[in-house]
Amino acid sequence: MLPTQTGRGPPYFRTNLSPIRPTSQPKPTRCYITRFRPTIIMEQKFNESAEKVKSFTKRPSDAELLELYALFKQATVGDNDTEKPGMFDLKGKAKWQAWADRKGTSKDAAMEAYIKLVDELTAKYL
Repeated sequence: MLPTQTGRGPPYFRTNLSPIRPTSQPKPTRCYITRFRPTIIMEQKFNESAEKVKSFTKRPSDAELLELYALFKQATVGDNDTEKPGMFDLKGKAKWQAWADRKGTSKDAAMEAYIKLVDELTAKYL
């Protein structure tokens, strides 16, 4: 019979795979709600901003639309790892390049930039 954690012998023969903790040391506690709350609030604002863009009464310029597209894709998908569109797909290439220019930007930073840009554009186009 192999020794276990409760039996006599070294702890590496134990059958229970939970980590060994002395009884005097309490388990660490974490409050996940307060730790991730700012991210949840930012995601709500991001979703509200995405809905607000759909309600613009005037069409933003092409440069502004590319900026919105790139920030939205970076915030929702992350870095661009898709194949570059073909030579004759000019619109697709412009969108791909705008998104690729944001490579390395974190999702949270992209969300903040998107929200800020939508707030600026709302004054012009809503």
